Amino acid sequence: MKDLGITKGEWEVSPDNNWECAVLTGNDDHHIEVFNSDIDGWEEMHANATLICDAGNTYQRCGLLPSEQLKQNEELREALKELVHLHGCEQEGLLSGQPTPEQWYKAVEKAEQALKNSER
Repeated sequence: MKDLGITKGEWEVSPDNNWECAVLTGNDDHHIEVFNSDIDGWEEMHANATLICDAGNTYQRCGLLPSEQLKQNEELREALKELVHLHGCEQEGLLSGQPTPEQWYKAVEKAEQALKNSER
């Protein structure tokens, strides 16, 4: 797991209802302030702070950025779709009969690689 050097600890949105929404880590010395000069922007500002906290907490748990998680998710979904498709074909007797051992082997190999890529 790579270390981005972010502040460690639980990130949470400050309960303050002022126009500066601070994202705290349980330590008053570390915070991120989300500003919005639009007087009606409290909900958007709060949503942005919630996203920042969720990304920080998730990274600390799994060591992946949201873009890396998305890539991993897509790879796992594709591998599962292929296995489910082959299983369905086998059940229906499609693909000129049964899926070949080579088709199964490739699908399982792809799934194994996707799982390996998803490990920390």
